[in-house]
Amino acid sequence: MTIGSSNYTGVIQIDHNHKSACKELTSIILMKGMKRIALIGGDENHVVTQSRLRGFREAYEKMGEVIDPTMLFLNLDNHVVIDKIVEEVLERKAECILCMDDAVCSRVLKKLREKHVKVPKDIRVASFYNSSVLENNVPSITSLSFDAKELGMVACKTVLDVIEGAEVETRTLLPYEVVLKESTK
Repeated sequence: MTIGSSNYTGVIQIDHNHKSACKELTSIILMKGMKRIALIGGDENHVVTQSRLRGFREAYEKMGEVIDPTMLFLNLDNHVVIDKIVEEVLERKAECILCMDDAVCSRVLKKLREKHVKVPKDIRVASFYNSSVLENNVPSITSLSFDAKELGMVACKTVLDVIEGAEVETRTLLPYEVVLKESTK
């Protein structure tokens, strides 16, 4: 059994529905009229990154929009590279930066503050994952909220069911919440 998604077959998986969540948040951003959207994220080899990217792409398809490939920045693994990308995104006149996770978002926000770029006045920012890292940011950050406690409880119940010989789903996707806040107004 695994908590989170994996590419292994025959493994019981308990995870949040990252693809649908990212599709919904990206669709909302597009519906708000933002067209120049930069996507900044980490390792494409991670299953969660692949799921989030699929959701992002599906939102564009659903909305009849075309992704600008020059605004996709993945496999970023350190602060220096993220800082450089933020500068590049600003030069390209992005209207919104979508961050694949809270750590990337935190670094993006730090760089924007250093450059005296105001969120949401000058650029909007949202994250595909919320955590305590973003909790006290001013302005508050639009993000996807996943219930980690629920994930743990469902995983524990599933393990107990397996031990007792009960039938369990091979893949369980838990719900999410899109939390719209000041950063995308």
